[in-house]
Amino acid sequence: MEKVSLKSKINVIRLELSKEMEKSGKNDYSKYTYFQLKDFMPKAIALMNENGVYTEFQIVDKKVDKPGQKLISKQFDENGVVIGETITEDFNYEYKEVAILDVYNLDDENDTIHLEKPTANVSLSGAQPIQNLGGKNTYMKRYMYMDLFEINENDIVEEETGKPEKVETKTTKTTKPKTTSVETKVEKVKEEVKETVEETTVDTDGIMSMSRKVELANYIKEKGGTPKDVMAEVAESLGLDVTTIKESDYDKIKEEIDKKLGGK
Repeated sequence: MEKVSLKSKINVIRLELSKEMEKSGKNDYSKYTYFQLKDFMPKAIALMNENGVYTEFQIVDKKVDKPGQKLISKQFDENGVVIGETITEDFNYEYKEVAILDVYNLDDENDTIHLEKPTANVSLSGAQPIQNLGGKNTYMKRYMYMDLFEINENDIVEEETGKPEKVETKTTKTTKPKTTSVETKVEKVKEEVKETVEETTVDTDGIMSMSRKVELANYIKEKGGTPKDVMAEVAESLGLDVTTIKESDYDKIKEEIDKKLGGK
């Protein structure tokens, strides 16, 4: 009698299990149903028994190698010169928890299938540690057998894709900007500066240059006088304001200086 391969037997079981089955699991929060072990395992076990298939499920800690560090040992001669080196690699490892489902063909001991998936911690609300362990065991077993027999759930990702997001609308109160804004303050300062400038502005046409004032000061010094005092006296004699004397006043100021200091 010709042997039937394990993959062929699994396909036969998959076909039978693909027929209509009812989901007893309900997620009230996300509003969807799902398969529990009791929905398909009794039928799956019956089909495996008919077709000579045996399975073993377990959760174990698996040793996983991690890349190590290279260690370099150098050899030196009596003068401290390197004469050789040895490179070794120090490998590390860690343990990771995995769920394993081994499938055997009872008609051929060498015909097997090995499935392996990493586990995840389960935290049930208000449950004891042993109950969380049982929940993880049931959860992983369900998904391992569903993978083996291609038992399909509804595609939740696709169902959620394209749904409009809920947007919370808020009523915002708009207020008029205060007149004490930065821009208003700047304009106010500009106006104040403008007014101050207009009040202090003097017609500077023909005002005597500083160089000419220096000439007069030096001239007074040569005559032996004090520039500040003499200029004040001269301005008073001529009816001038020292701060606003003009270029055209130069000659008469000099003549007045000669009058006052000529004899000194």
